[in-house]
Amino acid sequence: MFLDSSETGRNISAKLYADEVEKAKLYIKGSVHCFCKNNPDIPFSVRVLFGGVNKNWDDTPLQPIYNYYETLGYTDAEERAAIDVGRLLKTVLSEDEIRTYTQIKGYTNEYIQA
Repeated sequence: MFLDSSETGRNISAKLYADEVEKAKLYIKGSVHCFCKNNPDIPFSVRVLFGGVNKNWDDTPLQPIYNYYETLGYTDAEERAAIDVGRLLKTVLSEDEIRTYTQIKGYTNEYIQA
């Protein structure tokens, strides 16, 4: 949950089955909880969790999001997929009943466990 209760996620643009979205959300939630456990005072973002050295989404529940845009022929499929994962991340954080998060707004939104 967010300290500022007005923060909520938005629907993703990729057209996926409901179970694919739920699997992606569970994967994101697990990644967030693991990151926060090991780095309690460090902000995180989609880029930190799923970009850089973690950029290869093969065999993860995030791959269908990228595949959706790639199948439609978008040259910016990675960027569009990252935006959708960011929306899912925000939804996951707002629905988290165990931890509370603060959003750090910027060019790339970051979050930190409160």
